Amino acid sequence: MNVSIEQSVLADALNFVGAAVSKRAPKWVLRCVLISAHDGKAGLSGTQLDITAARTIQAAVNRSGKALLPLDIVAGIVRECRGETINIKTDDDGMLEILAGDAKFRINTADPAEFPATPEPEGKTHIKVDASKLFAALDHAIPATARESSHYAISGILIESDGNDINIVGTDGRRMSVSTIKPQAKTHDEFAAVVPADAMQMLRRIKAHEDASAYLKFNHDRVSMLFGGSTVVSSLVAGSFPKWRDVVPDETTDLATIEAGILRHAVRQAAKLTNEESRHIKLTIQQGQAVISSSSPDSGEAWISCEADYDGDAIEIGLDPAFVLDAIAAAGDSDIVDIMFNDATTPILLQSQDDARTVIMPVKLE
Repeated sequence: MNVSIEQSVLADALNFVGAAVSKRAPKWVLRCVLISAHDGKAGLSGTQLDITAARTIQAAVNRSGKALLPLDIVAGIVRECRGETINIKTDDDGMLEILAGDAKFRINTADPAEFPATPEPEGKTHIKVDASKLFAALDHAIPATARESSHYAISGILIESDGNDINIVGTDGRRMSVSTIKPQAKTHDEFAAVVPADAMQMLRRIKAHEDASAYLKFNHDRVSMLFGGSTVVSSLVAGSFPKWRDVVPDETTDLATIEAGILRHAVRQAAKLTNEESRHIKLTIQQGQAVISSSSPDSGEAWISCEADYDGDAIEIGLDPAFVLDAIAAAGDSDIVDIMFNDATTPILLQSQDDARTVIMPVKLE
């Protein structure tokens, strides 16, 4: 194999596929990236078996072939070669040779045939969606997904369809993010699959281009997600996802609206005076005004007042500030956040102009 690739393109590709590579993998081959060069393109793949990331990039292919790139070494070399074209080839001794400007490296490698194959889903469920809308939904769902839980299924993100809309749901048991998007094309009726949050985070590393589409393909135990020249293939999470519709309030009695930027600023300020024992903030909503307050025996107290559109009875609700900030993270400062609730003890609903809904369980106030 002999291939030349622009440094910035190669560095970006290694960064993407390298997210699927474990530095502590028991087998050396799993700490490598496979490069395959032919027909003016180079394909790079990294895997941890359950999840594989791949990207196809433009390249000058002088000789077709495959090679294993030890990720730590090669990524470091490429990262330090600024504005250069990187030449990668294998020599007659089976060594990997990298040329970058005045620098030359000969690196031990192994037979690329040892790299595990990635089985593609063979199911009939294919979906085409607007990539920017998918990524916006993931920006809401990923932070709400459980990192550690005895309920294994909530360590993933639910993607389901009733045959029309697609719902993307993440939860950790104390909050839940729900986004609904319409497919651009589909070959399915009803389906539901739980995708590992790690796989979704890898997909989210890609920058969405305007008017671009993403393609998702499912079978009973695997999903393939394709955007541009990048692909993430993952096993699905086993187990039953919670019945999320039972959690989202069917209707609420009260509505307050606040500008996202104002709410974000106030919550961040109040969060400065919380601690491990008292992590929550108190949201007091009254006519025309909201007050976000907090207190800590070690630090003191805080009260931040802001304008709110509300004409109901005054109410005090305890909330985790991190949950509120995650819920409005994607909202622009001038976007309006709807805060919908029934009382101080039942779930509240936050929704901004991107149509994502976040359900948050209130914290009991002392």
